[in-house]
Formats: sequence, C-alpha cells, structure tokens
Amino acid sequence: MRLILGTAIAAAALLAASPAAAAVCTGTAGALPYQTDPTYVDCEAYAGNVNGGAFIDQINAGFDAVGYAGPDLTWDPLEDTKDFFSIINGDTLVFDEALIGVNFIAVHFGSAGGGGGAFNQTLFFQFNFAEATTQVDLNRLGYSNAIGAFSTPPEVPEPATWAMMLMGFGAAGYSMRRRRKVSIAQVA
Repeated sequence: MRLILGTAIAAAALLAASPAAAAVCTGTAGALPYQTDPTYVDCEAYAGNVNGGAFIDQINAGFDAVGYAGPDLTWDPLEDTKDFFSIINGDTLVFDEALIGVNFIAVHFGSAGGGGGAFNQTLFFQFNFAEATTQVDLNRLGYSNAIGAFSTPPEVPEPATWAMMLMGFGAAGYSMRRRRKVSIAQVA
C-alpha cells in the first residue's frame, strides 16, 4: 500500500514539475497552438485582418479578451501604433523603442505562411517583458501588419525631485516636532 501511495505522490510531483504546455489561441478562428519568443501570457484569435479602423470594435474586444484594461482605442492612435513595428527575416517583429512590462499587440498573418486561408487571422497577444525588449520572434511567416495597445511604465522621479520631496518631509517633521515642544512647555 505504501509503495502505491508513494508512486502516486511521485507521479503527481513529476507532473507538477514538468513544463507547461504551449498556450493555445482561441476565438472565432478556432484553436491554434502557437508560440512566440519571448512567450506571450495570453492570446486570442480573430478571423481575417481586423487591424483596421473599420474593425475598431473587434480590435477593442480582442485587446480586452487578453487583459487590456486601458481605454478603448480609436482610429487615430491606432494608426500611429502601426508605424511602431517593422519586420525582419519575415517572422521577427521589431519595435522602434524597447518595451518593458505588460504590453498588448495585435498581429495579422495572411496566408503567405502556408495553409491557405487558415492562417488569415489576427492574433491578439499579451506580453509581460521582464526586461527591455526590442523584438519578438513570431515563429511564423505571413506577417501582414501589427498594432499595439502599450502600457506606460510608471515614471520614476528624477533625483532632484526625490531631494525636494525629502526636504519637504523633513521640514514638515521639524515643524511638527517644534510645535509639540512649545505646547508641552506651555502646559508646564
């Protein structure tokens, strides 16, 4: 009995320690095993090329489906983000500026990657870049265009701002301490 129980526990531990299976995009285009480098956090697929202004509702729905919590996108900013990407070697998406943290990208793949119309879809990705990243290997040909809904990292105050804040806190503390001593002396 102990042997069976020990074997079951060892098997469960081995399964828990094994690497997770590749994420699967889901949506109107159906399930699609898909991998990027760096690996995405979440992915949603839509049939066809929805990276245009006529499909702004689908674009917002796609970004919402992968966790984007920002304001809905409108056409003008959407058009601006298309200029943020370029492609090298046919399957590597390059950013004009390094991205870090949580970012959302929609990439359209046409049928050039093989498989005919089956690959004519837009994939919405959520990435969480642990370090500044300037490119993503899509591991598939057929890239047509991309748009982004980028998160803005919190701004870190400059050293002069920190110094001003510390001086302000020090002055407030000094003022409070001085008032306390005066009120104690008046009571005595």
